[in-house]
Amino acid sequence: MDLPEIPDRRTLASAWDDMKRAQRGAEQTPPPPPSIIPEPDLLPGGVVRFRCPHGCGWWHDEHPDTEPIRLIVPANFTSQDISDAITLDGDVRGLSLRNRIEQAITRHYGERHPNL
Repeated sequence: MDLPEIPDRRTLASAWDDMKRAQRGAEQTPPPPPSIIPEPDLLPGGVVRFRCPHGCGWWHDEHPDTEPIRLIVPANFTSQDISDAITLDGDVRGLSLRNRIEQAITRHYGERHPNL
C-alpha cells in the first residue's frame, strides 16, 4: 500500500500565503450594486416568489428553470467551448430573470406605492 505524499512546509506555506492574499483581495472588493429585488420565498415546485417589502400583499412569481438552455458552440468544439457556452447562457438567463423581476417590482411601485 502506497502512502500519500506529504507536502513539505514550503508548499503548505505557499498555499497559506495564496489563501491569505485571496482573502485580502475579497475584503477589498466593493459590494455588488444595490438592488430593488427583495429576498424571495422558495415555494414547492420550483416557484420563486418575490413579495412586496411593504406588506401590501402583492407578489411576483418566477419559474427560473423553465427557460430552455441555448448553447452555441463551433462545429469543432472543445470542452472549453462547452464550458464557455454554459457560462454565457447562465449569464444571459440570470440577466433576463433580474430584468423581469425589476420591471415587475417597478410597475408595482408605480401603481401601489407611487410616493415611495
